[in-house]
Order: sequence, then C-alpha cells, then structure tokens
Amino acid sequence: MIGKAIHYLRGKQDHIVTSANVVGAIEEFHKAKFGTVFLDMMLEGQQNWLDVLRGMLKEKPDTRIVLLTALPEDNPSVVSAIGLGAFGHLKKPIRLESLGEMLHQFEIETGSLKRIK
Repeated sequence: MIGKAIHYLRGKQDHIVTSANVVGAIEEFHKAKFGTVFLDMMLEGQQNWLDVLRGMLKEKPDTRIVLLTALPEDNPSVVSAIGLGAFGHLKKPIRLESLGEMLHQFEIETGSLKRIK
C-alpha cells in the first residue's frame, strides 16, 4: 500500500524522496527543503524515531511531519509525537482516501501543498 501512496503523492507534489532507513531519511532531509515529511515510526535504523522527529523539527521547524503508524491516535507514543510538533498521523495500512484528506487539510491551511519558507 505504501507504493500506491507514493504513486498518489507523485501526482500531487513536485518532489518525492523515499528512504528505507533512518540514516538515508536524515541525509535526504538535510539536503533539501520539504514542505511535508511522512515519517514511518517503524523506519529501520539505530536511532529512535522520536529522536529523528525532534531533530527534524529543531532543524526545520516549518516542515509538516506526519507519522505513519499502525498505532491508534491515543497511543502514548503518538500523543507524545503530536505534542512535540508532529502535524498528525496516518494509520497503516494507509488508505488513499485518508492520505487525500490530509493533503486537502494542507491545502486549506496553507493555500498550497507546499509550505517551504
């Protein structure tokens, strides 16, 4: 389902980057400005995803970070992430309808899918 979501996003946004692990994700994040980052809470790597979230928000606080997780929204980890500044979360398996709704929220909030300053 992630593949379908990526295909869907490519039709909506100019620049899509994927990474299979934490190190690659952090490297890509440092290289470019992203309006939105979809951060999988199960991304492979040594670093805790919560530390990755903190680092991303500290470095580029205007970036919308959306968590991808199978956990419910009232899970303490999800609640902590939202409290730190994550924009929201999408429940896995990701439904294209849910992804579309979140992208629509972005457009309403900013007038655009892109929020790069």
